[in-house]
Formats: sequence, C-alpha cells, structure tokens
Amino acid sequence: MVRILIVDDEKIERNGIKFLLKQLNIEVEVRETVNGVKALEALEQETADILLTDIKMPFMDGLELTERVRRTYPEIKMIIFS
Repeated sequence: MVRILIVDDEKIERNGIKFLLKQLNIEVEVRETVNGVKALEALEQETADILLTDIKMPFMDGLELTERVRRTYPEIKMIIFS
C-alpha cells in the first residue's frame, strides 16, 4: 500500500486532496500534518512513499521541508503545490 503524507496548514486543502485520492479508487494510507515541523515529526514516527506539501505554511515552509526530507529520506517522492 502506498503511504502518502499531506502537509498543508489549511484543512480544506487537505480534505480536497484526500477526496481526489479517494476518487482514484486505489488503496493508499493517507496521513496529514499542518506544517513542515509536524511533517518531520510524523516522518520520524513512520516514513511515507509520497510527500504532498504546500509551499507557504507557518513555522517551516514547504521548500525548507523538501530540502530536509531529501537529505534524510531520499527515497520519498515529493510533490509541491501552492
């Protein structure tokens, strides 16, 4: 099963992405966090196959998050949206 981590400070955006993923009718495990700091904490607990992240978020933006993830978890595929 593909594990996806959605990172966005806006709940409506996270819900929209989860809705679209559900429409694909594929089995995915979806987790979500509200910023880059929380995303790194979540990845320490359990890694993901795909990281979907917004750019503009409080505490740590999506660009800094992807740089840190690339260094620590190079196998994770990343998609940045805005």
